[in-house]
Amino acid sequence: MKHSIRYSIIWFSIGAGFIVFISGCGNSDKATIERLTKENLELREKLEALSKEQQMTVAGQASNSVSGSAELQVKPLLIHQEASYTSIDFQIQNNSDTFISHWQIGSDIYDRNGQYLAHGMKNGENLRSGQTITDQISFNGVQSDSVAKWGFQIDKVESGAPGGATEDVTKYFQLKVLQ
Repeated sequence: MKHSIRYSIIWFSIGAGFIVFISGCGNSDKATIERLTKENLELREKLEALSKEQQMTVAGQASNSVSGSAELQVKPLLIHQEASYTSIDFQIQNNSDTFISHWQIGSDIYDRNGQYLAHGMKNGENLRSGQTITDQISFNGVQSDSVAKWGFQIDKVESGAPGGATEDVTKYFQLKVLQ
């Protein structure tokens, strides 16, 4: 007596590829499951290849969207105490031809002996070419009079276009810290 086999096959579209999920009821036909599993693996490999190809295309487009020298300038203005945290007020300037839709810079602070005290970061949006803005990074649990040195680094830079499309262009930007 042969048992009937019922399968539910669900196709999920992800980008240009598909992934198959199989669930069976009753007795399973091993050959069918193996075939579908193999097809699923092949489709996943194709999806990964397409995803990598798409990432390479976006990276190529990003390199075309950054023209000239791509530089952010940071100038620390004031270190001060605010309740239980230390703040560094700073100016940041976009010295590139690129509209920056999102940026993130980080800062590490040290005491007089060179001992690491804390890390802080600041996110910002909509920094046009040539524009300078003033902002602040805060470090919780640090007294401002114990800070002797600090450093800044670029964590992330994204260029933007109308409609919200963004590209990660971090690798094209240099940071210049002014004193």
